[in-house]
Amino acid sequence: MNRRGLSALPSDVRVSVSQIQGLIEDLGDFLEPYKKFFGERSEPRETGCQYVQGLIANLPRKSAEPIAELFGKDRKTVQRFVGMYEWPDEEVRRLMAKELVRTLGHPDGVIIFDPSAFPKQGRMSVGVARQWCGVKGKTDNCQVGCFVSYASPHGSSIVDGQLYLPEEWVNNSAMREICRVPPDVQFQKKWEIADQMLRTYESQLPHSRILADAEFGRCGEFRDRLSERGESYLLDIPRNLEIRVYQGNFLIPAPTTPEEWTKRALQRVWNRYDIRDTARGALFVEGIMVNVVTIREDKTHRHEILVVKRDLATGELRYALANGASKVSLRRLLQDWSRRHTVEECFQRAKSDLGMDHYEVRSWIGWHHHITMVLLALCFLEKERIKKRRSFSPSDSFSDCLDHERTDPCADQRFAIPGENRDKSIKKIVTGSVSKRITAKKTQILHCGAQETLVK
Repeated sequence: MNRRGLSALPSDVRVSVSQIQGLIEDLGDFLEPYKKFFGERSEPRETGCQYVQGLIANLPRKSAEPIAELFGKDRKTVQRFVGMYEWPDEEVRRLMAKELVRTLGHPDGVIIFDPSAFPKQGRMSVGVARQWCGVKGKTDNCQVGCFVSYASPHGSSIVDGQLYLPEEWVNNSAMREICRVPPDVQFQKKWEIADQMLRTYESQLPHSRILADAEFGRCGEFRDRLSERGESYLLDIPRNLEIRVYQGNFLIPAPTTPEEWTKRALQRVWNRYDIRDTARGALFVEGIMVNVVTIREDKTHRHEILVVKRDLATGELRYALANGASKVSLRRLLQDWSRRHTVEECFQRAKSDLGMDHYEVRSWIGWHHHITMVLLALCFLEKERIKKRRSFSPSDSFSDCLDHERTDPCADQRFAIPGENRDKSIKKIVTGSVSKRITAKKTQILHCGAQETLVK
């Protein structure tokens, strides 16, 4: 294994080569059940496994060409596997969901829906249109995927994703043919895509509540669908959604908004709770809730609970609607709500570390193939983190394999694995100038070794 540049690291930092080797062996075992989906021949099966390995390796770009170069393969072989071979990516994701249940499953888990945008310059990639791009914070040229993730006290990962196809694409037969959009794919609103994915996973993923961002929460029909199926939800809503508030047992007929009601409620006693542990200790927020009514299009009433959360550090207010909340405490609702952030962390890992947005495919099948392989890589890393109680994020180059004290002063390439309290161990490592020097060098050095192991 190549150890170029090790001398450039701080003298008190060493690399655990055996840990990298063990990670690659674990990846091979993890991918074994999925090989059957990649084809009957050995070549596509090998390419599929190498594609996931390439996503985990430290490549500047995680597209077909650099992955092919990493393994000494013809670029077209990898491109065909991702963009043309019709292997069943849906079945891969279904099997992966079962793996996630074994790893993360918990009765108090939550299912989270969230869209994610992928900026694009041209207009020839499937689903590209001028639409809201959260990455840029404005309407721009992009593709948008609707994703479902799962979070529990054990951890979190993205389970599935589907490309949102704007109406202008659905009605454009020429572009559908060019980008190989299946004939049965018709226009669906994003909440309808979420509802369809939920029907697939709601009986498979143990959960106590459904969470989603305001794009889904503002849709009353989506909330009705969840209630009809007996789901408990806590969905973000915009501050200007029209509601009617109960005062005691009396409904105030005049409509208001969550923002307006909260301004009047600021003088009330807010409840303060510690909702989860962080690296800096317990996270405290303040919350308040009230019975409200929202009106359907047919003028019937929908009885819900408005939950307002206030960040103690910034004073920022966020609003959500829940059903059946009278049966649970405000603290429990706030604790569940706090897991909404996990989907953003999953997206950050998938995009920054695993190249979720590095694809160079234009077809429907290519987009879903690439996303499926990224989700596999994400699932594997989360499984390893839980199993070995340390992170294997490529962006920090297996930082948990480093420790501030040598276990064997004569072993130049081995360092102790931190204990269960990861944050304290890492804090001791990455402080002051040492932090800057490690950040600058460790990714380059550790991954050049990991890449050679992958190729072998």
